[in-house]
Amino acid sequence: MEVEDNLDSSRDSLEQMEIVLQS
Repeated sequence: MEVEDNLDSSRDSLEQMEIVLQS
């Protein structure tokens, strides 16, 4: 599903941002 793919990519982006903010 495209929606699920978009959600997954959004989650990945969010997780990456969190990692950058923590460092």
